[in-house]
Amino acid sequence: MKSPLRYQATEYDCGPTSMTNAIIYMFERNEIPPDLIRHIGQGTLDSFDENGYAGRYGTSGAAIRYFGSWLNELRHAGLLPIESRFSEKEDVYFGAGSSLTEAVSNGCDAITKLKKLDMIGEYSYPDDFENKITVIADPEKKTLKFIDTGIGMDAQEVEEYITQIAFSGATDFIEKYKDKANDDQIIG
Repeated sequence: MKSPLRYQATEYDCGPTSMTNAIIYMFERNEIPPDLIRHIGQGTLDSFDENGYAGRYGTSGAAIRYFGSWLNELRHAGLLPIESRFSEKEDVYFGAGSSLTEAVSNGCDAITKLKKLDMIGEYSYPDDFENKITVIADPEKKTLKFIDTGIGMDAQEVEEYITQIAFSGATDFIEKYKDKANDDQIIG
C-alpha cells in the first residue's frame, strides 16, 4: 500500500517534503524503514535565519548531500535499493557524460527498442505515430521533465535496474532479440 504524497507545511520545508515524497513514490509503505523518515526530519531544516531561529532558512546543500550519502550507505548495506546523487550548478549541463545527456540517451534507447519490436513484428505502430523525445523545463519549479514515445521498463526491469545510474537495459534487450536482428539494427 502506498502512503499519500505530502504537501509542504511551511515555506521552509521544501527539502524534507521532497525527500519524503520521493521515498513514498518509490516504495510501498511496509518497505520504508522508520529510521529513514526519522533521518529526513533530523537531517534537514538545518539552516538558521538572521535571528538565529533553526529551520527558518530551509535545508542547506550540505544537509542534502549528507542525506544522499546516508541513502547510499543504506543501499550498500542492502537495506534500501536506491542510489542518490547530488547535482548542482556546473554539474548540471548537456554534454558528454552529463546526467541530462544520459536522460536523452535513455529516451533514444526506449524509442529504438520499440522500433525494433515493430521491425520483428512484435509491435505495430499506429498510422499517425511519431517518435520523439520532449524535454519540458519548468523555471518556477526548477525542474526538467524528459518524455519519450518509446517502450519503458516493465516492473521486473525496474526492480533490476532502478539502482543503476546510466543504464537503460539496452544490452539485455539486444541479447534477448539478437537472433531476430541484423547487426545494423542493434542499439548501443
